[in-house]
Amino acid sequence: MIVCVCHAVSDARMRELVATGASELEIVGLTRAGTSCGCCVDAMKALVGGPRPACGKDVPCPGCECLDEGGGVRAA
Repeated sequence: MIVCVCHAVSDARMRELVATGASELEIVGLTRAGTSCGCCVDAMKALVGGPRPACGKDVPCPGCECLDEGGGVRAA
């Protein structure tokens, strides 16, 4: 099932990343899920859970101060 339509990220991909030890923030950094329209944020949280970015948003938006130059997410 596609969880993030904006970035074509499936639940299988999210589960695969979680299985490798990726946090929710790392999944956002790798897939950009949750960074456009935001409709998938609740479904993504249900699948992976995890801490919030340092900025306090549910997920960092494009250009967010929580994204490093490589697209990774800086956690609080």
